[in-house]
Amino acid sequence: ATGPCTSLEELLEAHTQDVQGTITGRSYRLPPVLWVNLDRFVFDRAAMRGRKRQAQLTFPEVLNVWMLVPPGEPWVQGLRLNGDRKRKLQRKLQENRAKVARKISPEEQVWEGAEEALIQLVEQQEALIEQQQRLEEVMACQGAEQELLYRLQAVIVHSGRVDSGH
Repeated sequence: ATGPCTSLEELLEAHTQDVQGTITGRSYRLPPVLWVNLDRFVFDRAAMRGRKRQAQLTFPEVLNVWMLVPPGEPWVQGLRLNGDRKRKLQRKLQENRAKVARKISPEEQVWEGAEEALIQLVEQQEALIEQQQRLEEVMACQGAEQELLYRLQAVIVHSGRVDSGH
């Protein structure tokens, strides 16, 4: 991973690639209702106490859990390939957004052709977003065909510290 996970999909995918979270060899069978419990607490060895992770995650209204299917299943290969494409598009989009932010930064020196360069970056961004939307639509169709879609019903967020609160 290039940085901290910011979406539930990224978090689930990272979990399946973790040595302890590997799904290789597991049988494929998803429940009718999927309950996901995220552990937001870690043990800080330096401080010798638990601490709460401070991270924001996005939760989609419909979750495609293709990443939970064992990688050897032949029918999931198309989804895995599209998942790789989606990650690459997200990286390109992130890089593009960083370039746009630098171009509109007040510290950035204005140079001849800067406006045209910014317009080109924004057009690239729009094209990347369009590609990403089309890819997500394809993945949603593939997920629906294989009954891999779950509709979000609730999100419960713990409020408080590692040792107290609700």
